[in-house]
Amino acid sequence: GNTNTIIMGLTITNGFASATLGNNGGGILIDNRIALIENCVINNNQSNSSGGGIQLKGSGSTIRNCTIDNNSTLSSNGAGVDCYFSSPNIIDSTITNNYAVRYGGAIACSQGSNVSLFGCNVFDNSAGENGGGLMSYSLAYNLTDTTLCSNMPNNIDTPCSPDCTGYNDGGGNTVSETCPFDCSEDINGDSNVDVSDLLIVIGYWGSTDSPADLNFDGIVDVS
Repeated sequence: GNTNTIIMGLTITNGFASATLGNNGGGILIDNRIALIENCVINNNQSNSSGGGIQLKGSGSTIRNCTIDNNSTLSSNGAGVDCYFSSPNIIDSTITNNYAVRYGGAIACSQGSNVSLFGCNVFDNSAGENGGGLMSYSLAYNLTDTTLCSNMPNNIDTPCSPDCTGYNDGGGNTVSETCPFDCSEDINGDSNVDVSDLLIVIGYWGSTDSPADLNFDGIVDVS
């Protein structure tokens, strides 16, 4: 179908979803719409249930060139992104430092959701029970040119785990207990320090306890 919602170039922060009437998504809720979410920073949002950063319900949306970080759930799954009856494409995005009380620190999917990641970095996410990186109740993830690393207690959990990889390998992927990148200026972990990292710094300007605090003085500013 046609894209009927466009969210572009925004920083969405400090949102909260109370889960009233079953609606979650502390930062963004896309409910039975096809959305394009592009060039956004989605951070420090929280849901009382699922989808601390984003919840997709019945949605074939595209998330492109976004940073999704420091989001959390208070009682359920999918701290970064929660997918319910949804088949999103997540492209050239970074998902990091999200925490789910139960499953899917970075992403959780259920009810036949089919999630594809292209050129993404998913690292340093955690979950209280399983699937610190990716968790699925149904289908395996589709990964291409994606790095999945340093997620706790494990990178991926699907119905066939641990007897399968939990993902369909499109090539160019790195799945590891430790991350191959350690440059603090490379905020989005794509192995390059460029304008994408600068945009993240701008998005966090003036905030505290942020991954964009490169000199670790407690605030993102000119120093």
